[in-house]
Amino acid sequence: NDYVNLGNSTSLRITGSMTLSAWVKSSAFPPDDAAIISKRQSADTGYQLDTTVDRGPRTIGFKITNGSGGNVARYGATAMTAHTWYHVAGVYNATNRTMAVYLNGQLDNGALVGTVPATQLNSNQNVNLGRRPGSPGTFNFAGVLDDVRIYSRALSLAEIQSDMLTPVGGTPPPNTPPTISSIVAPAINEDTATGALAFTVGDLETPAGSLTVSGSSSNPALVPAANIVFGGSGASRTVTITPAP
Repeated sequence: NDYVNLGNSTSLRITGSMTLSAWVKSSAFPPDDAAIISKRQSADTGYQLDTTVDRGPRTIGFKITNGSGGNVARYGATAMTAHTWYHVAGVYNATNRTMAVYLNGQLDNGALVGTVPATQLNSNQNVNLGRRPGSPGTFNFAGVLDDVRIYSRALSLAEIQSDMLTPVGGTPPPNTPPTISSIVAPAINEDTATGALAFTVGDLETPAGSLTVSGSSSNPALVPAANIVFGGSGASRTVTITPAP
């Protein structure tokens, strides 16, 4: 139930364009919203970036309030899971009257609820990280938040991608090599394939589903490269090896 109270300074009382972003890793999900950055009152006035089940599966939620106090929200299209790092961002462009959400540096727009206004209504709440200030203890974020940013303008895709790779106040970290689990070497009968051998892959900067796995043979006469076949998806992969006849 830890949270950070940023107060209610003039710079946080944003009524026009804005961008909210953060790296997030949930240890568990609440039954409803998990507030990442929030200035929401109990009556839904104020802006909020969260993960939510408002539309069914757990996705990004980005919410503002129109001039008459009505809720306007853009939801993500991609289901999120616990114990996984994501970079999330919500962008409100008051001039173009658009709202968009980004997941890991890519546009992830799902449903839009309400009509995007030319201005947003400010709340009298402080900005909190990790909880909704107007409903303490109800919409808390469980997990880790990092590199939280609040802008009073609409960032471009290139700027969001740059923020994703650049720590707050720092330079980009060195690229971390991807990881691959060990594969047990099986004993097989002559002229038979190994069957699908399971292994896992991962990378801090790249979603597992975007990683490409390849292999080579130290003895192509025995095992041609074409006979090394990879399968699976995401972090869970397989390899099947078939010796030459």
